[in-house]
Amino acid sequence: MLADMMRSSLVTMNLRVLDHAALLVPQAADCAAVFARDKDRCHVCGFRVPGMMEIDHLKGHRKCGPEAMACICQFCHNLRHPLWAGARKRIVPVFAPDLTQEDLHRLAWVVLAWRDAGEAPVDVSGIRADIAARHDRLKEILGCIDAESLFEAAFSLRDMVGEKQAMETLMRVDQYLRFWPAEVMPGHENLLKGSRLSTWSLGGYKVIAQMAARAIREDTNPDFEKIRAAAASMAEQQG
Repeated sequence: MLADMMRSSLVTMNLRVLDHAALLVPQAADCAAVFARDKDRCHVCGFRVPGMMEIDHLKGHRKCGPEAMACICQFCHNLRHPLWAGARKRIVPVFAPDLTQEDLHRLAWVVLAWRDAGEAPVDVSGIRADIAARHDRLKEILGCIDAESLFEAAFSLRDMVGEKQAMETLMRVDQYLRFWPAEVMPGHENLLKGSRLSTWSLGGYKVIAQMAARAIREDTNPDFEKIRAAAASMAEQQG
């Protein structure tokens, strides 16, 4: 992630929601065609959040047809524009050498879907506690509290030691550095609207976390009786 940032366009990494809106509003029909073609499935992590997906520009942020667009979830889209997302406190760095970024985003969507639901197929509280511990671990290693300060340190390193040496260091950091959405961290309720899972309109930011959670639950519609029966059967076999 950090090494890739050194090669990326500062304009793209800072691109805002408003910039996307200005570009895509005149192309509403093209966007709808992309969502239908991709079946509301993120082309990066593969997760579906029906009705809540965004557009990823594959060949630069300019007017283009559906062939140069792809469906992307908001968590993955944040990392397409990391400087903007970091400044907005939308992403949190964590220590996760055992997980890919895509794994974390799929897990984050599961946590979002079930954190406020009554009955859940997984213990999302345990997952959130583990992520918080991973965040603390990364702070111990790098001394950076948030993504914004981490990015500033990365660019400062390049200026101090040169691009080659900085890239070597950042590539080592990238082996264990991942990002977790702030929306699914403990204390998410205290975040500003623009830092949460949200959408922008003329009235400002609107938090859509509950809508997205409901859409995921309705899309997956797990059979809890079947899950419990399967778990009981496995326990009997192991016993």
